[in-house]
Amino acid sequence: MNDIRVSISLTLLLVVMLCVPAVLAVDYTQLNLPEGAKARFGKGTITEIKHSPDGMRLAVAGSIGIWLYDAQTGKELDLLRGHTNKVNSVSFSPDDRMLASGSWDGTVRLWDIVTGGHLRTLTVGRSGVNSVSFSPDSSTVASGSRDGLHLWDVATGNLLRTFTRNISGIECVAFSPDGKTLASGGRDHTVRLWEVETGKNLHTLTGHTGAVSSVSFNPDGRTLASWGTEGEEGLDPRVVRLWEVTTGNHLRTLTGYTGEILGISFSPDGHTVASESNHSTVRLWEVETGENFQTLTITRHTSVRLSPDGRTLAIGGGDDAVRLWDAATGRNLHTLTEHMVPVWRRGVDGVKFSSNGRTLLSQNDNGAIRLWDVWTRTHLYTITGQSRNQRIGNDNWPWPENRSEWSVWFSPDGEMLTGESNGHAILWDVSRDRHIHTLRVDLSQVYSVCFSPDGHTLSGGISGGTILLWDVETGRTLRTLTGHTEDVLSVAFSPDGGTLASGSRDNTIRLWDVSTGNPIHTLIGHTHWINSLSFSRDGRVLTSGGWDDTVRVWEVETGNLIHTLKGHTGRVDSVAFSPDGNIMLASASVDNTVRLWEIATGSTLRIFTGHTGWVNSLSFSPDGHTLASGSRDGTVLVWELTPDTTTNNK
Repeated sequence: MNDIRVSISLTLLLVVMLCVPAVLAVDYTQLNLPEGAKARFGKGTITEIKHSPDGMRLAVAGSIGIWLYDAQTGKELDLLRGHTNKVNSVSFSPDDRMLASGSWDGTVRLWDIVTGGHLRTLTVGRSGVNSVSFSPDSSTVASGSRDGLHLWDVATGNLLRTFTRNISGIECVAFSPDGKTLASGGRDHTVRLWEVETGKNLHTLTGHTGAVSSVSFNPDGRTLASWGTEGEEGLDPRVVRLWEVTTGNHLRTLTGYTGEILGISFSPDGHTVASESNHSTVRLWEVETGENFQTLTITRHTSVRLSPDGRTLAIGGGDDAVRLWDAATGRNLHTLTEHMVPVWRRGVDGVKFSSNGRTLLSQNDNGAIRLWDVWTRTHLYTITGQSRNQRIGNDNWPWPENRSEWSVWFSPDGEMLTGESNGHAILWDVSRDRHIHTLRVDLSQVYSVCFSPDGHTLSGGISGGTILLWDVETGRTLRTLTGHTEDVLSVAFSPDGGTLASGSRDNTIRLWDVSTGNPIHTLIGHTHWINSLSFSRDGRVLTSGGWDDTVRVWEVETGNLIHTLKGHTGRVDSVAFSPDGNIMLASASVDNTVRLWEIATGSTLRIFTGHTGWVNSLSFSPDGHTLASGSRDGTVLVWELTPDTTTNNK
């Protein structure tokens, strides 16, 4: 036993060594693009990592589909797309011919691993699929969701069995090694063991006091491990529980965690169980006694998976990459980069073209600013150190108290950008990749910001209804504009810099004379908050997008409403005029689409689909030939605006 402990300890300890990332071998930006798109930057977020049974492939499930990698070289093999929402779980068939994927879109998809082709879709229900698992003989697949636990025939796609119609909220499923038993964990705080052949509930294992997030069988099938959140609100503490499969008896509880547990796995001999926490620890436990005999620290990770042969460890990291490690030597084999956290912008630009159209920036949920070369489709560099004071996972209330929503903008000449660092505005030299200076202004209440056309002034929308104008060179406050009665979520300068538009949670838009600070017009029409504003190139027209699912077009001189554009089925987070300013404008919505509109008539020209998450930001290239969209799916798509763009596609 001591030899086993030492072997496993050394294996995982070596994983923590830092090594130089490997360079990817292919151009992933061109894999499986949606219609109308010519490039994709970023691979989306990571939800689960799985090795194929032979250890040759790695499947990385996430927000836009499933990325397949060669586990030996790190080369991208394919991107499996088809789900219309995030992929939560993947499972390779034991015969190594198929892959099953479960998604929030309520379906399970089966894929041919060799060709990447889609075999069939299994429709589970309205709720998302949380977990999928192949049987050991590859003939059936189990799915767990809020709609219950289902068993499917792989060859036909037919539903074989619903194990019970009284159990909902299934979070995880797993087959026993002999395929005779199926384990499920749910939101009802229980683990259930089922007889596969009859659907009979063999045992209901109680003891967890929160949702059960994962179940895993020991290789000999005699012991089951389960973990989940505990406590009345399912928050703390986190524990792993071990159960005897034949009797359903609780064997022991592995405790000591203060952070969320990310995964559990048994050693090949079944004597040791490893558990990982989001507090960057891996704990090793002796199955027989429950003793925690080793605790290791791994720098920033979100998912850990050991290959079937125990030779390779895959770690999904908080730095948006998956790293493959040789377990025997501790050598970093490959780094699979560009798995990004969501591109986050609501009401302001999270993607932006530079003035020459060659550079594109995007800012992610973790504050990192990435710059891309559009012509060569390569990642140039990442500006880190951006802070985000943000609450995650509450989409019903996206504007937490005391939250800074500081936007990222290029200066008009494309030489500078502004972002946030430690509560202050920073100015960055783009070409030289260096910090210029920091504007000492309190950003804790700033929701949006923009440069004036001459690059000399910054405007910020503030909570409570205030707008501030700052001198870029000195950081001095030039003027304070008051009038809104609620937080200002969006600001935009007119092309000549003489007029400032502001949109607020008071459902109004205000136009201001920049030189005097006097109000010009109050635009009334939106029935909910205004997220985004954009002036036409000649400054005569203003467009706005808001929480009432509409895009509105206004005449600046009079303040009159010209058009109310309807078609989006969710709030509009970003609007942008084409560079000519007279033909079309674009809008992005939480309905995952981008729409192009004809300004003169208010009709829809085209609808771009392909994002699997809310589209938060837009930017036209200076020549008007391309449009970039940033999404919470963790990608930026670049769309080609060809002549057929003007084809009406209502």
